[in-house]
Order: sequence, then structure tokens, then C-alpha cells
Amino acid sequence: MPEPRRRHHRRNNEGDKRRKVIYSIDTSVLLDILIPDPYFGHSSKETLKRASAEGKLVICPVVYAELSAFFRPKAELEAFLTKTGIKLSPFKKDHLWMAGKMWKDYLAGGGKRKNRILADFLIGGFSKTEADAIITRDAAFYSDTFNTKVYYLKKDSE
Repeated sequence: MPEPRRRHHRRNNEGDKRRKVIYSIDTSVLLDILIPDPYFGHSSKETLKRASAEGKLVICPVVYAELSAFFRPKAELEAFLTKTGIKLSPFKKDHLWMAGKMWKDYLAGGGKRKNRILADFLIGGFSKTEADAIITRDAAFYSDTFNTKVYYLKKDSE
């Protein structure tokens, strides 16, 4: 996996000889593993394994909420996150502000895909300001809309 660009302004890395890369994970990648998806399941699992070895895996509250629909009880979701080494990071005002502005711009511009919802922009705003890259299958949207470093997943058969 190529090393994403660094954004040193986000965190104080004094004392760190080598800062770990932070990867934000989109819901679809985790669902590929949980369901499991016949086309992306293996690719998603391997990508997360490599990313975990290189850095830190995080999700935002929207991804947590979307995942919760697939777990019963809550302890199972917590166990999954612990097992995979994924941390839940809270939203900050910067994430929310960016998401709102980008969503407004998207709607004002006519929105290329009418099915885009605010949750997509919350995930994008979080990833842009909190992570070095997002792991997703929706590379074009996050790359074009947020100018974010993206790790795109290919189908397992490719």
C-alpha cells in the first residue's frame, strides 16, 4: 500500500520518531467483511490487515451508527471493533462544519448523484480532517468531493 501524504498540522507529533498513518474506514468496507461480500470481502479484509500493520484504523460516529444495524447486542459491535483494532473517534466541530459546507455546495451544484445523503458528507469531512486516507469502495466521490487520499478496493476477482 503506498504511503499517503502527511498532514502534520493536525496532530502534535513531538517526540514521535515515526508517526503512524491514520486510516478512516468507510462503512461499506466493514460490511464487506461482516456480511461477507462475495466480490469485495477478501480484498476488504486484506486491505484492513495491511492498513492496521502500517497505522491506526478509525471510524467516525456515522460509521458506528450504520454498523450498529448489523449487531445485536451492542457488545458484539464493540467486540468486533476491538478484534479488528478499530477505534471510534468523536466528531469535532471542524468535521461537522466541513461536511455541512460540502453538502450545501453539492446540492447547490445540482448533485451528480441524487442519492447522496448527509452521512456521506459527515464521513468525508471526518476523513479529510482526521485521517491521512480513507479506505472505501467509493473512491471517486471522496476523492473528487473532498480531495482526500483514497484507498480504492477492487473486486476480489480483479
